[in-house]
Amino acid sequence: MLRIAMFCVGLGVLVLMLESKTAKQAQNLQEKICFYVQANALNVRQAPNTQAQILQTLSKGAKVCEYFGVENGFLRLASGYVSTKYLSLHQRVEKPKLANASVSKKEAKILLTSTQKTPKEDDLQLARLAIFNQDYTKAKTLALKINQQNPKNIASWEIFARALYLEGNKNEAMLVLQKILAQRPDTGLLELLEQMRRGEKI
Repeated sequence: MLRIAMFCVGLGVLVLMLESKTAKQAQNLQEKICFYVQANALNVRQAPNTQAQILQTLSKGAKVCEYFGVENGFLRLASGYVSTKYLSLHQRVEKPKLANASVSKKEAKILLTSTQKTPKEDDLQLARLAIFNQDYTKAKTLALKINQQNPKNIASWEIFARALYLEGNKNEAMLVLQKILAQRPDTGLLELLEQMRRGEKI
């Protein structure tokens, strides 16, 4: 009876450890940035170069969340490699055509002059404070909140990449900066990327 009881206890501990590990892996997966395919068909290649054999293709708008770093400008997936040139942090949605072409000049002017919301300065300060306090999860959450309000805000992307780097996700941090710099060149972000490449303290 004692052996059976000890076996049951041991089995229960093993099950709890496995559940904890699975939950942690799921949480890490949720924290990863997802990318979207911008090309009509993106080739998944056997090696990180354009001459490598094509294994499959990803359709436009496909979401890529599981990846394992960057090699030679290619994102390494479980199934092969895809060029980072054709990936974006935001899914581009086709604007629907207006059903009625006779839109008044006033309405057209409103559409053209509408702008993104500007983030609250408090959120930026709180995100920077979170990095200072080594609370990288909070810093990323605040940065993403700002990004949702205004994807063009460079300061929020800098905070997000810095938090990723400092928590140990160096390849992901550099990939984020590369994608942002491809869309919006910025000397500060470029300098930060070079520091990360050299492995310097940031």
